[in-house]
Amino acid sequence: MLNKSESPGEGEDRTPGRLQAVWPPLKEEKVGLKYTEAEHQAALLQLKRECKEELEKLKGDYDQELSRLRFEKDENVARLEFSLAELQAKLSQVGTHCQGELKDMAVSTADHIVDKSFRTVCIQTDRETFVKTAQDEEGSGRTCTCSQQQKVAPKKLDLAFIEGTLSSSSSLVTPCSSEQPPAPSQTASPAKSDVFPSPPPPPPPPPLPPPCSSSPVNHMQPSNDPPLPPPPPPPPTQGLSLPPPPPPPALGLVVEKPPRKPAVEPSRPMKPLYWNRIQIQDNNNSTLWNILEEPNLTDASKFEDLFAKTTMQTKRKPLSETYEKKAKPKKIIKLLDGKRSYAVGILISSLHLEMKDIQQAVLTVDHSVVDLETIEALYENRAQPEELERIRKHYETSEEEDVKLLDKPEQFLYELSQIPDFAGRACCVIFQSAFIDGITSIQRKLNTVSHVCKALLESDSVRKVMGLVLALGNHMNGGSRIRGQADGFGLEILPKLKDVKSRDNRISLVDYVVSYYLHNVDKNAGTEKSMFPLPEPQDVFLAAQVKFDDLNRDLRHLGRDLTRCEKDVQKVCSDSPEEYLQPFKDKMEAFVLSARKEHTEASYQMMTVQKSFEDLILYFGLKPKTGETEVTTGYFFMLWFEFCADFKTRWKRENKNISKERLKEAQQSVKRITGEKKVETRKINPSSLKERLRQKEASISST
Repeated sequence: MLNKSESPGEGEDRTPGRLQAVWPPLKEEKVGLKYTEAEHQAALLQLKRECKEELEKLKGDYDQELSRLRFEKDENVARLEFSLAELQAKLSQVGTHCQGELKDMAVSTADHIVDKSFRTVCIQTDRETFVKTAQDEEGSGRTCTCSQQQKVAPKKLDLAFIEGTLSSSSSLVTPCSSEQPPAPSQTASPAKSDVFPSPPPPPPPPPLPPPCSSSPVNHMQPSNDPPLPPPPPPPPTQGLSLPPPPPPPALGLVVEKPPRKPAVEPSRPMKPLYWNRIQIQDNNNSTLWNILEEPNLTDASKFEDLFAKTTMQTKRKPLSETYEKKAKPKKIIKLLDGKRSYAVGILISSLHLEMKDIQQAVLTVDHSVVDLETIEALYENRAQPEELERIRKHYETSEEEDVKLLDKPEQFLYELSQIPDFAGRACCVIFQSAFIDGITSIQRKLNTVSHVCKALLESDSVRKVMGLVLALGNHMNGGSRIRGQADGFGLEILPKLKDVKSRDNRISLVDYVVSYYLHNVDKNAGTEKSMFPLPEPQDVFLAAQVKFDDLNRDLRHLGRDLTRCEKDVQKVCSDSPEEYLQPFKDKMEAFVLSARKEHTEASYQMMTVQKSFEDLILYFGLKPKTGETEVTTGYFFMLWFEFCADFKTRWKRENKNISKERLKEAQQSVKRITGEKKVETRKINPSSLKERLRQKEASISST
C-alpha cells in the first residue's frame, strides 16, 4: 500500500536534501565529565595532598589540645593534693587540740532540755544511724547500736557547714535550740547514772565525706521544716554502758604522723641535697630505714664549712649604725648637651690613645703615633668657647669630689684644652696636609691637559692621521662643489667616522683609515716598535674633565688658606712658651715657604696651560657650540676621546693581524729556503767497521 501523500514515482524522482560531509567524522558527544587521564590523576593527587595536609593539621591541633589538657590536669591534681594536705593538717590539729576539752555529745531530742555542762552529740549521717539522747545516757545507761552493720556513706557533705562546725567546736557546749522533735521518754534511776562513769571522749574526728542531696546532714542546717524524728532506741542491755563507736574513717584519707626525727638547724645555710625523702608512718615497717640509726656528727662545724652555701650572708649592722644617715650615691655631673656628649663619648671610645700621645703629636708635628685623621677628629670635636667656659668654671668653683664626678666627655675636652694652643696647632697641621693634597691634584690635572695639548699640537703622527682622513674625505666628496676640495674639516666629524660604513657594511671608515695607516704609513706595524699615533684615550678623557674655572677657584682658596695658616703660625709662635715652641716653629715656617713657592708655580702653570689650550683651538679652527661664547675643554677633548678610543680599538686588532701575517710569511720563507737546500745522503754499508762498532755498542748497552 502506497501512502496517499506519495505520488507514484516519488522514490525515483525525489532530489536529495542537504548532504552531510563524510570526512571528518562527527565526534560523539559523551555525557558526563570531559577530562583526560592525566587530569584525573592530577586531581586525585591534589585531593590526597589536601587530605594529608588536613590530617596533619588535625593531628597537630589534637596534640596541642591534649598537651594543654594534660597540663591543666597536672595543675589541678597538684592543687587538690596541696589542698588535701592542708585539710588533713587542719583536721589533725583540731583533733589534738580539742581532744581534752570535747566530750561525747549528742543532739537532744527531748522537749525539756536538761541543764548540764555538756551533752553527748552524734551527727546523723544516714538513715541507719541513730542519736543517743541525754535521757538514755542518764537513765538506762544502755549503749546505742546500729540496726545494720554495713553503713552507706553519703556522697557529698556541705563543706562550708562542716568547716564552720569544726572551727567553732568550742561553741558546741551551748545548749541547743528549744525546738526539738519529740522522742520517746525513758526513765533512768539516778543511782545508776552515778555508778557508771561518763563515757570517754571520742577520738579526733576524721575528715567527713562530701555531702549529697540525700544526706540528712543537709537537714541539720537551719530551715523552717521540722527535723526528722530519730529512730527508736534498741532494747536495753545488761551491764555497763559502752561509749558509742567512733565514726568510720574517711575513705582514702590517712592522717600523716609527725616526723620521727627532730629537725636539724645548721649554723649557716647549707647546700641542698636533692633526694626523695622517705618518712615511715608505721613502726612495724620492715625496711632498712626503720632500724637504721644516724651517727652523731662529732665535727659538724667542719662539715658546715665544707658544704655551706657560697653566697655570703649579709652581715647585720649594729643598731647604732642604722640610725646614722646613709650617704646617697652621688650623681654624675653633665655640662654638655645630650647629643654633643654622645658624640664626644663615641670619639673617646674609638681612640686607643693616651692624652700624652696626643699632646706629643700636636706639639712636635709628628704623625707616627697619632695619624692625621685622628687629629682632624679631635679638632672637629674640640670644646667650643661657651662649653669650655662652663667646664673651666666648674673646675674652678667646685670641690675636688665634685670635679671627679664630672662626666668623661667633659673631662676629655678639658684635658684637650690644656694642650698649649691646641686649636691653632691642629689647624696648621691639618691645613698642611690639605694644601699638599690640593696643590698636587691641581698640578696633576694641569699636567694632563698640557700633555694632551702638546701631543695634538706637536705630534707628527697626529698630522699624518688627520691628513689621511682629509685625503679620504676629499676623495669621497669628489665632484661636490659644497664638500669637495676641502683644505680642512671640522673636528665634529671625528666621532662620526665609525658610522660611515662600506658598501657591503663589512668595515667602517675608521677601520679603513687604521688599516691604511698601518700598511702604508707606519713602517713598524706588527712589531713592538709600533707606537699609537694619537694621544691615549684615558688621558684625553681626564683632560675633558678639567675645568679651568674650578682650578682657578681652588687656587684662590688655597692662597687665602695659606695666608691664614701663616698668620696662625705666627700667633702660635708668639703665644706659646719657649719650651713648646720647637720643633713646631721650624717645621711650619719651612712648610709656609715651600707652599708659597708651589702656589706661585701652580698659578703660572695654570696660565701656561690655558694659553696652550687656546692655541690648540685656533690650531684646529674649532668653533664654539651654538649658544656658547668659547670652546670648553669638555667639548673639545670629548670629540678627540671618542675618535681616539675607536682608533685604538681598531689599531690593536689590525696590528695583531699584521703581526700574524708577518709571522706566516716568515714561516713560509723558512720553509722555502729549507726546501731549496738539498742535503746529500747515502746508504750505510752493514759490513763496514763503523756499523759493526755501533751494533756492538748497542748490544753492550742493552745487556
